[in-house]
Amino acid sequence: MSFVLTVFDPAEVPHGDIAEFLHWYDLTTEWVEDRDFDSTEGTGPALVEWLETMRSAYPPVVDGADGTTRYIIGSTCVYSRFADAVADSAEAQARSLARQLGLGVYVAGSGHFTLADGTIVE
Repeated sequence: MSFVLTVFDPAEVPHGDIAEFLHWYDLTTEWVEDRDFDSTEGTGPALVEWLETMRSAYPPVVDGADGTTRYIIGSTCVYSRFADAVADSAEAQARSLARQLGLGVYVAGSGHFTLADGTIVE
């Protein structure tokens, strides 16, 4: 099973409590926003920097369910799926970089998200 992590801009995303955040996440990951989800046009600079750094270290690869790394670019978040083989190192780098850039991190199914200052919202 692959590892799914989403970074988000807390200035643009509801983050007062987990229910509010998960409602936003569920709507956002329906991918109905009127945009090209492979383009960074209309995406905030911190998210673009995060994406470019991660994509250079963990480029998109499609190799079956467990071997796929991919990115979906929204205006307020970047959804990333990391292949099993790179999941641990990708998570560590993704979290560290998100913290540096002032972004929040949500791991799919975790029941909480982390803000850049280390605050965990459950």
